[in-house]
Amino acid sequence: MVNPQDSHPELPSDPDTGPTRPLHLRPGALAWIFAGGVVGTSARYLLEKAYPFHAPEWPWATFVINLIGAFMLGVALEALARLGDDTGWRQRARLLFGTGFCGTFTTYSAFALETSLILREGDVATAAGYTVATVVAGALLAWAGIAVAAAIHTRAAADR
Repeated sequence: MVNPQDSHPELPSDPDTGPTRPLHLRPGALAWIFAGGVVGTSARYLLEKAYPFHAPEWPWATFVINLIGAFMLGVALEALARLGDDTGWRQRARLLFGTGFCGTFTTYSAFALETSLILREGDVATAAGYTVATVVAGALLAWAGIAVAAAIHTRAAADR
C-alpha cells in the first residue's frame, strides 16, 4: 500500500514509521479495552446480583446501571475532548473507561432481554415504559454529563 505522504514510495516502508494499524487492530488498544471491560463487567455483575430482576417487575438494576453509564460516558468523553486530540493518554483513557468500562458496565443485551421477559409476562405497559424511560433518560443523562464536564472545564479555565 502506497502512502501518499511518502516522498520515496519506491523504497520499502519502514515498519516503525510506516502507516499505522487501525486502532481496533492494535494489541495495546485492545488491552486497554479488555482491562476496562473486566472492571465494568464485574461492577455490573455485582450490582445485578445485589438487585436481581424477576419479570414482570421493573428491572431497576439494569435501568440504573445504564443511566449511570450514560452520565459517566457523557462526562468522560466531553472532558477528554476538551483536553485535546484523541491521542496518547487521552486515547488510552477513552479506550479504558469509555469503550472498556462503560461499554461493559452498561448493557443493551440485558435491557433487550428484560424487555422481552416483561412482554412475555403480558405487561405491555411496563415494557413500553421501561423502553421509553431507558432511552429518554439515558439520552438526557448523557447530555447532563456533557454539560457537567463542559461547566467544569469552563470554570477551570476561568480560574486560571
